[in-house]
Amino acid sequence: MKRHLARFLVPLLVVCIVLAMGVSLWIYLANRSQGLLSDQTNEFHPFVGHWFGHARELIFYPDGHATYAGRVSRWCDVDHVPCDSAKITGGIKENLQFTHVVGSAIYGTIVSGTDDYGPAFDADGRYNPQGKLLLKVGSSISLLLKANDKLVISDGWMLCRPQTAQRDPGCSSATLQPVSLIKILGTIQNLAGYCQSIGDSTASLDGKTAYDWHCVAPSGQHIFLSMTSACRWQYHDSQALDRLVDYFDPYSWQCWG
Repeated sequence: MKRHLARFLVPLLVVCIVLAMGVSLWIYLANRSQGLLSDQTNEFHPFVGHWFGHARELIFYPDGHATYAGRVSRWCDVDHVPCDSAKITGGIKENLQFTHVVGSAIYGTIVSGTDDYGPAFDADGRYNPQGKLLLKVGSSISLLLKANDKLVISDGWMLCRPQTAQRDPGCSSATLQPVSLIKILGTIQNLAGYCQSIGDSTASLDGKTAYDWHCVAPSGQHIFLSMTSACRWQYHDSQALDRLVDYFDPYSWQCWG
């Protein structure tokens, strides 16, 4: 009887020991995983929050996930997606996942969404409506923390926290306007008046496209004309932005704020 009981109890004891070891190992790994997650969350903390840039915005979450949205400077009536619609709805919509921090930089991947485009100019300085491909979905992306709550993205964009404008001229309130809040102000109607307001003689259209406008200096030299500055001057709005409706129509500039 004792021999039969021993044959039954010994395997049962072994099973109990194995189960106890397994539970202990599971608890250890769970605690270790939780500790690593906590450390990672603390590591991500300086990047967490809402960042704004010139018609772009990034929202960074504690788990390393981020969304990146805004304008790509390619119009849907000229190019395929990603492109900006006529209602100035930004064409870039990306989901990012960041995994590790090295110094002041954090590194991750564009896991889904649209490719990242930015404005482009030809060799002669003329605006290229097709834009420039910066980063493709699936490629690596990084964020670099700079002084005064600035964030530089590896696509070249600089973003800032909402409060940065109050103490840093490099991040004016105009660059911190959330994309979702931009509304149309009207068209640009007085380029000559703007040029005169900055000390030039008048404005001159030197070609057939919207980017052929220039201010004429007192010396007669035709110089760069900032449509953004013209919008802010005309509508007395320091947060105004320029928007081009039709590249081939010099009179299609609009102002948004």
